[in-house]
Amino acid sequence: MYSLGELGLLQFRDMNPEKSSFQRTYANQVKRCEEMARKLRFFEDQVTRASVLPGVLTAADGMFNFDELENRLDELEKELLEVNANTERL
Repeated sequence: MYSLGELGLLQFRDMNPEKSSFQRTYANQVKRCEEMARKLRFFEDQVTRASVLPGVLTAADGMFNFDELENRLDELEKELLEVNANTERL
């Protein structure tokens, strides 16, 4: 779509110009994406600190829908925070 827009073949019109950014129907999805991006940055930081080489997923391994991915990132963040807390206690 971006390429079509660059060519001048496609345009988007704001059908609700009176609404603020926070009143848009997609605002919650954007917030969810930002939260997942924060969790991914946290994982990246933890992997870098531990000097661990991350594995690579193939396309078939990485097939998640949005909700599944969000839930999995939440689970992994909780586990990693717990591991970090246990490491500090030791």
